[in-house]
Amino acid sequence: MSKAEPSRGLAPSQKRSSRGLAVFESPFDGPTAVMVHGTLDRAVSFSRVARRLDDVHVVAYDRRGYQGSRSGGAAHSIDEHVTDLLSIIETFSPDHPVLGFGHSFGGVVVFAAALARPEAFRHLVLFEPPMPWLVEGSHPHRGVPLDGGSAQETEQFFRRIVSDDAWERMSPDQQADKLADGPALVGDLTIVRMATPFSLEDLQTLSLPITIGVGQETTMLHHHTVSEHVRSTMENVTVEYLSGAGHGAHLTHPDALAELLRRATSNDQESSCASF
Repeated sequence: MSKAEPSRGLAPSQKRSSRGLAVFESPFDGPTAVMVHGTLDRAVSFSRVARRLDDVHVVAYDRRGYQGSRSGGAAHSIDEHVTDLLSIIETFSPDHPVLGFGHSFGGVVVFAAALARPEAFRHLVLFEPPMPWLVEGSHPHRGVPLDGGSAQETEQFFRRIVSDDAWERMSPDQQADKLADGPALVGDLTIVRMATPFSLEDLQTLSLPITIGVGQETTMLHHHTVSEHVRSTMENVTVEYLSGAGHGAHLTHPDALAELLRRATSNDQESSCASF
């Protein structure tokens, strides 16, 4: 497809997920990148990035409990998320390792899946993954259980991460749609607050290249703290800062994020040629 047709992003896939997940893919040929969304998000939020990667085959899916994947119920452990992601890779790229991209909690899922099956990945790119258990005291909510129902937690999360105005501008149907993702949100937040999906020592067993992206304008300073800590202990980790971006860079700065992903893909291809 020529670069004169940038409007096509992600469309429902003709392939069915063995785990009953809603899957979307881009129409482009090239190395496969599997994208995993964060809390209270959805696969198609990556459309702006995917349409800019016209030399990459992008696959994204609604995580268990979100949007088109609500019928299977919410996931309550990182292992469930890992099984889902690895099943997507097995379906869409069974013979070749993929670039794994995770935004926010999706980055935690990608890291955990790479630890479970490192040969399934050739490069990891994580944007502001919440990993407060790796640096003690990096986040005040670490170890504090949720104390509200899913509806209350969902509204509070949206207002905190997006804005009060954005919540109040939504119609009742739009708010209800967000609230329907509440059980999945509770599952995500409980894992981040109370579980230890992996340790720094676990991550240090990974030898594949890893890029962690951070928005220069992020208000979540713990992402910066933890990312730099991981980088300081692992030679295969680089941290890149996206100028002007906050946490939702895939929506506000798709060009910059697509370029970061393209660099990762290009570096992998160059390494493959050099080692051939």
